[in-house]
Amino acid sequence: MAQYGYTEDELKRGVVNGAFRSLMQQQIKRAKQYYASGEHMLQYVSKRTRACPALMFDLYHSILQKIELAQYDVFSQRIGPSAMEKWRMVGRIWRESVLTHS
Repeated sequence: MAQYGYTEDELKRGVVNGAFRSLMQQQIKRAKQYYASGEHMLQYVSKRTRACPALMFDLYHSILQKIELAQYDVFSQRIGPSAMEKWRMVGRIWRESVLTHS
């Protein structure tokens, strides 16, 4: 936070400014790098149990995208996929993980 000039007090107050956006942009970039480096690990998870970690991967990746679309304002609204988006993820992953590997 210090690197970006964003203070703990601003965080407590939910201030979204240029420093906060820069900080969040860097944290999301870092998270996406972790996801990219770990995604290939799904192939080592049992086909019977792969759907759950795959769903979590997609869910959290979706949250990162929505934070970016909200211009990093995570304080004024709940950020996350809608119930319908979650059901679509479940359906797609179930199709890919369960039906194709029966």
